[in-house]
Amino acid sequence: MSFCLAPTAVNLSSFDCLVALNSDVLGLANALIITSGFFGTVAFGPVVDGEFIIERPTLTLGRGRVNGDILLAVTNTFEGHTFVPPDLNLTTMSLSHYARELFPLMSAMQAERVKTIYEELGGSLQDQAIRIVGECEKFNLSLDGSELMCESTAIFICPSYHLLRAFEGRSWKGEFAIPPGYHGDDIPYYFTSGGQPFPSPEFISSFSGSFLDVILSLNPNVHFDPANKTPHWPLWSLDHEEMLFNKTESGKPLIRIVKTDDGLLERCKFWESVSGQTAQ
Repeated sequence: MSFCLAPTAVNLSSFDCLVALNSDVLGLANALIITSGFFGTVAFGPVVDGEFIIERPTLTLGRGRVNGDILLAVTNTFEGHTFVPPDLNLTTMSLSHYARELFPLMSAMQAERVKTIYEELGGSLQDQAIRIVGECEKFNLSLDGSELMCESTAIFICPSYHLLRAFEGRSWKGEFAIPPGYHGDDIPYYFTSGGQPFPSPEFISSFSGSFLDVILSLNPNVHFDPANKTPHWPLWSLDHEEMLFNKTESGKPLIRIVKTDDGLLERCKFWESVSGQTAQ
């Protein structure tokens, strides 16, 4: 039996002891644990205990076992940017070292495979690390028609595709690409009272309206708002089509169908193969 340091810790279990602590003390302990962890990781997450959580979600999804009717999955282009140390460089660690810090259960061989995959994409160590966390699905700025491509993957992006496959025939995929497209940059376009970097009524009606359409009718193609100009949104399938929500260089809404990058899907297969070591 272990005990925590509390005034009433005599003959209490660890859990009872923690419950008895002042909330300020617990808050401080929580902050210390989180800040001492590796940058970008979460200290407290779900644990597979065999009872409440029976198995890893990737295994359940792989069998197509879900408890929902449909899925609308929308990711941002540069999801991983916020979660990578801004001063990450080769003088402090290699990419394989970074991978094992991020995923401690990963073997040395698996980490070297990560290094090989992401070094082939070019860029600095920080660029590669951002891609591992989930920088961009398809750096698709589409500047008045031209497209710039950036390869990427893992924590934020690939699990979305595991979900899409589990909801086969009843799922839609979208990408929020208004620059810079960091994690959370889409929030002002759902909750609009605080303003947006791209304050286009047409874009806002189309982007947020698609979510409301799903809530109301379980289908993003049944528009309740006539101002929603989102074109027909195909189901995500073997054609790998998704809806891009972006803007042109001249500041016009750009909402259209794009193809999922084949290289991305290949990298997602790798991450699925090591999902036991990434706790997914």
